[in-house]
Amino acid sequence: MVSASSAQAVLIDFETFTAPTTITAGTNIMGLTFDQNISVAAAFDLFPGSSGNQGIAPGFGGFSGFFSQTVASLSIAAGDSGGDIDTVTLVGYDALDQIVDSDSFTANIGQVLSIVGSGIARFELQDVGTQIVFDNITFEFESDTIPEPAAIALFGLVLAGIGLARRRTGSSILT
Repeated sequence: MVSASSAQAVLIDFETFTAPTTITAGTNIMGLTFDQNISVAAAFDLFPGSSGNQGIAPGFGGFSGFFSQTVASLSIAAGDSGGDIDTVTLVGYDALDQIVDSDSFTANIGQVLSIVGSGIARFELQDVGTQIVFDNITFEFESDTIPEPAAIALFGLVLAGIGLARRRTGSSILT
């Protein structure tokens, strides 16, 4: 399922993709673009009781994702289906490639990694020496700054005051 709510939160869980299939690198999915092809396959044993489709990064070592606008939070269920112990790391970067936040785990089953911070423009999901299986990518776009009604009203009063002062003096106070 791919969905977005009015709060700008997005969930990508791969259920709407027909498995097996490939999401081509550069394809925008609800504001997220992967740097390499992602395979969609029937569920691995990522979590006890997991079901449905999951994404698989090609090759070994990890992949990156880029957002169409900055996000404030990101979580991804990730791990390896082989049952061996893996160390998986999620790192979020801002537009200047500075690390915003990171999270990691070492275990033999998948876990949810979460990062939070202002201005996350891209992420890397890393797993040394193994193929990453992942699902349930959830992120929240940062909201645009919208002036509050009180600030708009105050600005209107200031403009009205300037106009009134101008009428009284008969000249422009701005020049």
